[in-house]
Amino acid sequence: IQCGDTLANGDYVLTADVGPCPSTGPALTVSSAKLNLNGFTVRCESVYTPNMVYSQGVVLTSSNSALSNGSVSGCGNGVVLGGGGGHTVSYINSGGWIGFVVNSCRNTVRYSNGKGPFAGFIVNGKRNNIHHNTAGNASYGLSIFGEDNVASQNDTTTSFGIYVSGLGHQIENNNTVGGLVGIIVENATNVDITQNDASGAAR
Repeated sequence: IQCGDTLANGDYVLTADVGPCPSTGPALTVSSAKLNLNGFTVRCESVYTPNMVYSQGVVLTSSNSALSNGSVSGCGNGVVLGGGGGHTVSYINSGGWIGFVVNSCRNTVRYSNGKGPFAGFIVNGKRNNIHHNTAGNASYGLSIFGEDNVASQNDTTTSFGIYVSGLGHQIENNNTVGGLVGIIVENATNVDITQNDASGAAR
């Protein structure tokens, strides 16, 4: 598996690190397939493309793709969940400008670690489930947009723990320890925020 590959319709396992990959396209694309990083790392050579937009690490596209067990580093957007959604990401450490960007629907991101410096996780789309993750070394831990997304049992150690905007989200049993603000709610409707711990935040 090499920089720029598209992995489609199968199960793939890394046997070595990939990269640093040029920032002209995704380091790897996973299309309706499963990729086990097997403890290895996918690296980008820069957080920016030549056109000065964020580079992309591992992009999950089409539907029902999976990414697990490794790291993505040095990318503008470390892991991007796009296409038709229904993807699953587990046990991934992603660091760059933004750790994880969820742009589609019905995805699950779990037991993973997102680092900034801008944000650990940005969640768009609908009916995504973001649980048992950690976010650190970023301005924003989790930024939740879209509709009917669930963020539960996540831990943030960021300046702004969880930012919530949109419709119908469930934000429950998260820890936003330290930082400046635990949870920010802005332009949000019918949001359920329960049993979160913002202890140690300045406000």
